[in-house]
Amino acid sequence: MSKNKNKTPQDTEQVKKSIDHDSFFKNILKDYGIQFLEWLFKGIVAAQGGIVKHEVLSEEMGQNFPLYGKIRADAVVKYTFAKGEVILVLFEFKSNSRQFDINKYHYYFAHLNYRFPKVPILPVVIFSDRKKPRNPPPT
Repeated sequence: MSKNKNKTPQDTEQVKKSIDHDSFFKNILKDYGIQFLEWLFKGIVAAQGGIVKHEVLSEEMGQNFPLYGKIRADAVVKYTFAKGEVILVLFEFKSNSRQFDINKYHYYFAHLNYRFPKVPILPVVIFSDRKKPRNPPPT
């Protein structure tokens, strides 16, 4: 009798499925980017009269940096509001909060600021694990 008879395929090492965490969030942003920003920043969106357009900027994501080499931001989204304001939102998605590198994130932010000096940039980091961060923000 096989040892694996009562195990589901998910319990065995023969079948390993992993969710591509970054792709999941990128698809959410492509399909529901307006609703996602409204959910995160309801007050900002309302003050600007609502969002009329959003666009995921793929060309802004991959860059070469001296300390890290070629790295890619998870997502950069350009939002245009009804009152004419345009902002960029720099999204970083982490399934493990302990792997977040603030220095790398700063490179992304600085590069965007250089490329778009007159456009406000809103940095957003989303942690999907349940662990507490190493250094929680001050309250």
